[in-house]
This record gives sequence, structure tokens and C-alpha cells, in this order.
Amino acid sequence: MKISCIGLVAWSLASASGLQAQTFTVTPNDTMWVVVPPSGISIFDIYQENITSAAIDFVWSPVFSDIPAGWDYSMCDLGHCYIGLPATGAMDPVQPGEQGFLGLNLNPQNISGSGMVQLLVNDVNDPNNGQVLTWIFESQATIGINEASPFANVSVYPNPAEEAMTVSGFFDVRPEHLTAIDAMGRRIALAANMGGKTITVDLTSLAAGHYVLEMSQGDQLLRRPFIKR
Repeated sequence: MKISCIGLVAWSLASASGLQAQTFTVTPNDTMWVVVPPSGISIFDIYQENITSAAIDFVWSPVFSDIPAGWDYSMCDLGHCYIGLPATGAMDPVQPGEQGFLGLNLNPQNISGSGMVQLLVNDVNDPNNGQVLTWIFESQATIGINEASPFANVSVYPNPAEEAMTVSGFFDVRPEHLTAIDAMGRRIALAANMGGKTITVDLTSLAAGHYVLEMSQGDQLLRRPFIKR
């Protein structure tokens, strides 16, 4: 099965004092949220469109990577494919009116999990002006989560959320750690009111944006993407 989710990064070069300076916009946004089928390779592409009158050499490097153990993954860009996630990459030159792309290829191999990958992409001639692209993903194995897991029946709502979020469906145990991961991969401790089989998570300390809620109990780990308004 092949799934292609496309974001469009439009790049333009403006001229000032005879030198070219890079500017860009992201359409529809720089973050891709995807549910990955449990088996088979799924391909998630973000395209970079050259809308200038000169060729652009795009380079990229990982900012953050958290892919579940046991998953098969690789990256492709214009002209190259790489096993795993290399420390850096460089596309073939993108001609005016044409597109480059960055593609994250995932195969969960029927292993439940979730994670996030972030790449910084920029014009090689303007390394200080780039765009961080984010893939947030999850997959559910066809056999389901182990029934003994404290997260087997967990639900997270509402999503998007404003001041608080509810996490329900726990067994008698509670998560040992409850953390938000922001779009830059930083972990932010969250306050929570734990009672019964429901937890109320205080989100007032978070700025508006995209996050991943991370919960752990022993060797069990669960992540759920959410939006803070």
C-alpha cells in the first residue's frame, strides 16, 4: 500500500543590492500528521517548488528523530534514496518551475507505535534561513495493543484542546510520566489531576501549536498527537 500526503513548500528568491536572499512559504503547513498502515511501505512526501528564475540546490538534515523500534524506515529526496535517516542530504538541482521533495518512507511491520521526524531544509547558499518540516505519525498493529497494557483502552480528548485535556480508560495503575513534546522535539512537563480511570491534563503552560502527548508506565509507552489552541 502506498499513501502520499503532500505539503507544498514554495521558495522564492528576492534580490537586494545585487545579491539573492531566500524567502519561503509553506502550503498548507509545515507539519504532516499521518496514520500509517500496519504493514507495507507508506510514502509521505513534502515538495519544494522552485518559483525563481535560477536553479536551487536544497540541502537538509535531521533536527529530531523518534521512530519506534522495529519499524523499517528510509528517506528519499530528488535524485537519491537513503537507508534509514542519514545525518545530511543534498538534492539534485531544482530548476525554475520544477519541484524537489523530501519523502519519509515508513513500514511499521505490524508493530504498534508512534513518533516524530523533523528535518531542516534550506538553499545551500542561504544556510541560516531554512524551514523545519515535521512528520508526526502513529500505527496500530492488527493484533492490537497487549490487553495487559495500561494503555490498552486509553482515549485522549478533546483534540484540539484549549486549557485542559482528558485522558481516560486506564487500568488501576497510572502513568509514571506525562509529558508534551513540542514541534522542536523539546519535552515539557505537564501537571495533571489523576483520579479514578480519568486524568485531567493542564495545558495552560503550553503555547498554541502542535504537540505529542507522551505517557509511560514501566516498559509501556504511548504517544498521541494533539493541537493546543
